[in-house]
Amino acid sequence: MDGRLGTHGYDRKDRTLTINETEALTVRTIFDLFLKLKNVQRVQTELMRLNLTTKPYATPRGRAIGGCPLPAVISTNPVEPSLYGGD
Repeated sequence: MDGRLGTHGYDRKDRTLTINETEALTVRTIFDLFLKLKNVQRVQTELMRLNLTTKPYATPRGRAIGGCPLPAVISTNPVEPSLYGGD
């Protein structure tokens, strides 16, 4: 969710990001959990229970990346507010 790889909630095409509504629901869920639970560890536990994963995608060479459990990503890569700042 840090923008370097697959940006969850957005699709990249021609150097432009467009909202992916299905993935945006996951991003909203994460924000709602942070607001409700106010604790990273509790958010991670709930994300694990919901079985949410990072955005899967393929590199230009066809290598599959992503699809990792979100709880691990949340602890090392916090949500970037400048990208996910609005509805």
